[in-house]
Amino acid sequence: MLLYDSQSNTIYPDTEHYPYFDVYNLDINANKILVGTNNYLYLSEDNGKNWKRSLYFKVPGYHPFDYYRWAYFTELKFLSVNEAIAVAWAYRETYMGPDEVYSYIFHTVDGGNHWQLCADTTLPACFSLSFPSQDRVYFFGKYGLIIIKKDFYPNNAIQTYGKARFFLSEDQGNSWIELPLPFDTMANMEFLNRTEGYIFGGGGTTPSAGFYKTQDGGLTWNFTPLGLPMINKGQLINAHLMYFLTADSSQVYRALYDGYQWDTLKVFTCPAGKFIRDIGFTNENTGYVICLEQYNIETSWIYFTEDAGQTWTLIGNFPYLNSLKATYNQNGYAYGMLGRIMQLEKGYPVGTAPALYSTDVGNSQVFPNPATNYLNIQIPSKSRDGMTQIVIYNMAGQRVFETHKTGNQFLIPMTMLTPGWYLIIITNTEGTWHHKVLKR
Repeated sequence: MLLYDSQSNTIYPDTEHYPYFDVYNLDINANKILVGTNNYLYLSEDNGKNWKRSLYFKVPGYHPFDYYRWAYFTELKFLSVNEAIAVAWAYRETYMGPDEVYSYIFHTVDGGNHWQLCADTTLPACFSLSFPSQDRVYFFGKYGLIIIKKDFYPNNAIQTYGKARFFLSEDQGNSWIELPLPFDTMANMEFLNRTEGYIFGGGGTTPSAGFYKTQDGGLTWNFTPLGLPMINKGQLINAHLMYFLTADSSQVYRALYDGYQWDTLKVFTCPAGKFIRDIGFTNENTGYVICLEQYNIETSWIYFTEDAGQTWTLIGNFPYLNSLKATYNQNGYAYGMLGRIMQLEKGYPVGTAPALYSTDVGNSQVFPNPATNYLNIQIPSKSRDGMTQIVIYNMAGQRVFETHKTGNQFLIPMTMLTPGWYLIIITNTEGTWHHKVLKR
C-alpha cells in the first residue's frame, strides 16, 4: 500500500522488499490514479485517499543480480475509467557486450485491479505511449543499450539509444505493426483521437524544431517548423496550442495558432544554477514548471503561472520531486524520487492554498503591501530557540535577502529590492509562514 504523510503532503510506497521506490509515471481518470514504480503499479480508487498494489512484475528468467530482473513502469495511459495500458522497461542481460533495454506491455479492463501481460514483448525501450481509442495504441520507442559494471553498483552505467521507431496496435497491445518514420529527431508524441497525432522534435536533420502531424494514424506525417531550438518535450493542449521545453532544459515556449500561422513566445527562462526538469500546462493561461538544482537534484523548485507566463509565482522548494502531471484548470500532481507524490490545487500544494500564501496566514501579517521602503512582519509565536529566519525570493526563485531575528515583530528593509513581486518565507520552531508581497 502507499502511506500518506500529511505534513509533507506526500505518499510513498511501503514494501517489505524495497521501501524507496521512485515514481516514474502517473495517470488519472475520474477518481482513479495509477502510479508506476520499480516492479510495481499502485492504484487508488478514491482520488488518492487509499492505495493498493495493482501489479507486481519482475522480469522472468535467471540473472545473477536482482538489478537485471527489475522492471520500471515508465508509461501509463488510461483510455477510460476501466481500461488502461502500462509499459515496463526491462533489461535483457548479455554476457558479451551491452545489455539491451526493451519493453513489456500490460493491459487492464477492470480499472487496474487485474492486468494481462500482452503477448509481444520484443518492443524497444518505450519513450512515449498514446491510447486514444479502443482500437488504437501508439508506441514510440528506441533501441537501447546499457553498459553496466556488473561487479559494482548498477547506477555506474552508460546508456545509449538508437534510431526512433513507431508502432501501432489495434488489439490493446497484443500485436504490433511497425510504421515508417520519415524523420529521426523527436522527443515525444501525443494523439488527440484515434487518427490525429503529433510528434514533437526537429532541430537535427530538419531546419528548426517544431512538430510533425498525422491525420491518418501515422501513415503520413507533415512537419511544421516553429523556429525553436531542439525540443526535449512537447505538451499538446489542443490542435491550436502547444508548449515546448528546449533540449538544454533552460527555456519554455508557447506555440499558438491564430488561424493563419503559428506564433511562438518564450514564457519561462530557467533561473541561474537550475535546470528545467518538467512542464505541465492545462490551458493558455495556467501551468507549472519544475526546476532542479544543478548540483543537488534532490531539491526541486515549482513555479506556477495563471496569466499565460507573464508572471510566475514560486510556490516553494520540495524534496525529491522531478515530474509533473497537469490535470485540469489549476490542478495537477508533482512526483519523483523515494515515492514522493504531491497534489497541486489552484496553483499550490493541497491543504495550503490559498490561505497559506495570502497576506494574513495563521494570524501572521505583513504590511504595508504593496511595500516601498520597509515591510513590517508580525508572527503569532516566538521561536523556542529565540531565532526566526526570514528569506525573500524573487519570482525567478533567486534568494535575494536573508536575515535571522529574535522576537515576533520584525522590520525588514525593502529599498535594496527592485519593483516586483516577492515571496517571503518566515520559519522558526513554531511554524512556517509564506507571504506574497509587491515591492513598489
